Amino acid sequence: MCILNIRMWHCDINYLTGSSCTTCVNYYEHYNDTLSDCSLYQRSLSSGCYSLGLLSSDCLCTKFFRETDNGLCEECDDPHCFTCDQSKDKCTECEYGYGLDNGVCKSCGKGCEECTFDSSGNVRCSVCYGTIKNGECLYHKGDIEHCSEYSSDYEFCTKCKSGYAPDVLHHNCYEVSDKRCDIAASNNVCFACEDGYIVESNKCVPTCNDKNCAYCGLLIRNPDVCQTCNSGYYLKDGKCEKGPSNCIDAIDSDSCRTCDIGYYKNDNAKCSKCSSNCFSCDNGNYCDVCNSGYSQSADGKCKAIPNGCLDLDCSYCALGYGKKEGKCVKIPTGCANVDCTLCAAGYYMKDGKCVQYPKGCADANCNTCISGYAAGTTGCVKCPKYCSSCDHTGKYCSSCDTELGVGKYNVLKDTKCIRYNFSGTTRIRF
Repeated sequence: MCILNIRMWHCDINYLTGSSCTTCVNYYEHYNDTLSDCSLYQRSLSSGCYSLGLLSSDCLCTKFFRETDNGLCEECDDPHCFTCDQSKDKCTECEYGYGLDNGVCKSCGKGCEECTFDSSGNVRCSVCYGTIKNGECLYHKGDIEHCSEYSSDYEFCTKCKSGYAPDVLHHNCYEVSDKRCDIAASNNVCFACEDGYIVESNKCVPTCNDKNCAYCGLLIRNPDVCQTCNSGYYLKDGKCEKGPSNCIDAIDSDSCRTCDIGYYKNDNAKCSKCSSNCFSCDNGNYCDVCNSGYSQSADGKCKAIPNGCLDLDCSYCALGYGKKEGKCVKIPTGCANVDCTLCAAGYYMKDGKCVQYPKGCADANCNTCISGYAAGTTGCVKCPKYCSSCDHTGKYCSSCDTELGVGKYNVLKDTKCIRYNFSGTTRIRF
């Protein structure tokens, strides 16, 4: 079955021959001057206005702008307004952290992501970093009482101070009397305990009295009678007894059902070690799977694979290595082969050596720049964050990155690219 290259989906079918496309559909152009790649082309025409397609002059308005009756883009008056479809002074959708109040974007307040305003102008928080009570966000980001460690974005408390435990959402730290309490429902009310313990009468008690017991019931629990033992133990009269050495599923003290990795069950139903550097075997004479860096030889033993090779005979070389005189040798940096007669992508030949392109350049002479860079006075200059193209100073964006994944995109505002992630009705700015 033939599968069409995903970028060829935008080729005019009348101009598609094999893997070659001479004409792309509207708004798509050949990428990097190849005939096998049709990509969406977006370019800035003016402030708030961009076109799709290299030759198109149609103006499409970005976010924070509206299209006027004469086809131009007019910026919304409110700097926090995401869309103002009807008129520039009346907002219809606000950016993250702001809510609509009679067409005006007002702050939801610290810690609140989304909110609404009633007819009297009172704010009610609907999406909060923490707990909402009577429309108020009670959690201020990075300001959880008794929290000693936060997540990287300061949204969650990952560790509370000694004598405290987090709630289920990790938005609060509650006082607890039992140090084994992992999650608290409120002050001095434990919700869940650390592994091996269960909440009983608001205290953390051992799930089972036998430390080698994995399960002794939950709804109907008897801590003195084990139902399932930990690995390496077997059940006898409600107690856990030790099985044979290196056994993970024991039948009794002398017999094993399943041995640990690197061991096999011998004729006496006990576990014996596989041969050297063997990961898995059925007997001590022949290895089924060798450890990493080793390979099975003809006699069933594991031998070390030569450096740079993928097999014992060096029939195939690892990535970054090439064949020379029957051995795999490391390819020099920037080269495409061992003898360095060809250069790798991003490098060019100079005085018999492969030299890397100047930073941001798509060729040796910096005639063109890679995405995210622009031609400056001396080579290519880096564009600001999230920009795919910018002016020659590297300060002002003219277009933004587009391939961000489902629900994510950048918008151009005041020559800057702002990243947005839309998930349902919640907007999160990165």
